[in-house]
Amino acid sequence: MDLICVDDDGGLLSIQAAAQKDPEQLRVLFLDAVVSCSQRQPDTFETLIVDRSFRDAFENFKGEGESHTKRYLLKRLLDKKTQETPRGQLIASAMQIGGPHALVSAFYATQDTHRNLRSRKTLRLLNEVMTEQSREHLFRRAKQFPINPSFNRWFEAILEKLDVNALAMAFLLHCLGTSVVPRIIFERGHEPSRRWGMDGEVCLEVSKLPPLIRNRSSFESAMQNLELVGLAKMNLETIDVNQRLTEIFKDRPEIPSWKTRAVQLLSHVLPTHFALAPENYVTLHETMLPQLRHVLPYLQEPEVVSLLGRGSGPGLQEAIELCMATSFFSDHKWKEEVMAVAAGLLQTLNQFVSQSNAVITCRLQIRQLRYAVLKAPAMIDSGIQHIQFPHGTAWANAWSANLILLQVHDYIKRDYLESAHRQLSLYSPVFGSTLERLQGARIDATRGVVYRFQGRFQEAYDILSRVESPNSEVVAHLCAVMCELGECDKVSAITSHWLQLCSRPQSKAAIRVRLASINAELISGLQEIASGHPWPSWSSVHAMYEDLQSYGQLSWVDRMTILIGLAITHHVGGEIKAADRAWNEVRFAYVKLGLTGYTGRVIDWSFCELELRQGAELSSGLVRLEDLPKSTRREYLFTGLGTVWPTVLRRLLFNSGISLA
Repeated sequence: MDLICVDDDGGLLSIQAAAQKDPEQLRVLFLDAVVSCSQRQPDTFETLIVDRSFRDAFENFKGEGESHTKRYLLKRLLDKKTQETPRGQLIASAMQIGGPHALVSAFYATQDTHRNLRSRKTLRLLNEVMTEQSREHLFRRAKQFPINPSFNRWFEAILEKLDVNALAMAFLLHCLGTSVVPRIIFERGHEPSRRWGMDGEVCLEVSKLPPLIRNRSSFESAMQNLELVGLAKMNLETIDVNQRLTEIFKDRPEIPSWKTRAVQLLSHVLPTHFALAPENYVTLHETMLPQLRHVLPYLQEPEVVSLLGRGSGPGLQEAIELCMATSFFSDHKWKEEVMAVAAGLLQTLNQFVSQSNAVITCRLQIRQLRYAVLKAPAMIDSGIQHIQFPHGTAWANAWSANLILLQVHDYIKRDYLESAHRQLSLYSPVFGSTLERLQGARIDATRGVVYRFQGRFQEAYDILSRVESPNSEVVAHLCAVMCELGECDKVSAITSHWLQLCSRPQSKAAIRVRLASINAELISGLQEIASGHPWPSWSSVHAMYEDLQSYGQLSWVDRMTILIGLAITHHVGGEIKAADRAWNEVRFAYVKLGLTGYTGRVIDWSFCELELRQGAELSSGLVRLEDLPKSTRREYLFTGLGTVWPTVLRRLLFNSGISLA
């Protein structure tokens, strides 16, 4: 929350701008606000007085030669006359809640109460008038007081003399850049990193991070010292960082090397492939995304890139792989940013020619192209021609499957399903490695998807039902196939079990599985209508689709499926105008996505049925519906659209007295 002012013309002004424009009016407004606050919080005026005393004490703090607060900071000791007094308790509370800023403010704002009337009044207001809540807020707010260079030099000198590891950890926490750091970052930093070797097998890379990070006892000792001086606090799962204190070190000459170590730390602890941490791959990436957002821009700083290229520990290749891995998370802006960073690093990496560099180059090109075709589908034709994968190692051969899958997904979108089968047949795990077998499993699952889109539902089911530990995409396709096979009632058990195991109920994957469950409800209802029975629960299914519509991170297939579900439920519910609007949205998306063929005809049939129901000319309608009864040349890209929905349309037409041969 922030305060703003509205001028006479309705423009918004910051407090600083308002003070320059009309300080007298601002003071009147401020006094009115204070009076309003005091009606709810009676100690408002007293809090303002104490706040002013704290600010003055902090501003006038000289630091050099100071020993009182330094002694308390390092040993938690005050002089005997103060230690057990109410003032001593206030000082202890200030340090505990607000850290060194509040400690200095509270100590010097209440010093010499026997001869300083202002200090005596400040102490009395703190102890006798202000509420505990007001005191705590004041202590926390001390971190936001204007910078005092003397305080900064004083604190920096204390930390330098305290422990070299503590100072280094302060640099690292500053470079990680967030006020809350997950402890799992450092817990994984103590352990070897899991990566794919050139032989296509998992290899354990011993940590080459500084001893401070990889040695548990050194890390804990440093953190204890940082806790002592109020720079950080370790909780069960997180580390709270006083960023106002870490900011003191931003101009230190050591910072570029610690920026590099921050990149190396995240490169070491974050798996770059799902199979390297199957139990928590997604959770790790999403947990550390705030730190990644702060750290990855360092990879555009020449000094950091230079250090990565010639130092020990994870280097440029690992940083590129990390960029590619995290590009599958968060929003489009993030994806574009990290892929641009990876491309910049690749230019540096390719100064040193090797087969691994060639593979990394191809992998990044595929990732970039996969993202680009979301906006410009035609780009795949020109882009894919220039990607030539080397196959000299199991590692390289395994990653070549990504190129095949990229082409196959484009073929599926264009309805070139036989071409998709031929493309899938090009992959062969010639070295028999683990990574090749995992990529082969993706190829097999995709073959099941192609069978689904060909309407060969039993063959699709035979493949998809055998996939081990299926991801959300496989589960969604399996559920779609089961619906087409008339087993909608069994879908709920599969989706419920998968969602129970999912730790992130609002994730893109969870939404996809929820959508599969809703689709089963829809198809079950449509099968009732096709059999001549009513389906009274259409409105509840419609509401489920509406609930999913607000999620932004959905694939084009899922987004289109939701639009179709909304249109169909409006349609069967007899909401003619709403159905017309909904089918128009489906048609707009269909054209925008560059889809052609059968789906477009189904959309037109749906419009035609609505128009006939409203009295449109029958003869022209029958011409448009001529192909509706045919079962040839159907497409099955969207669940039910090529199977049960045409049957429902015929039933609705029959109910209106129109029978098609």
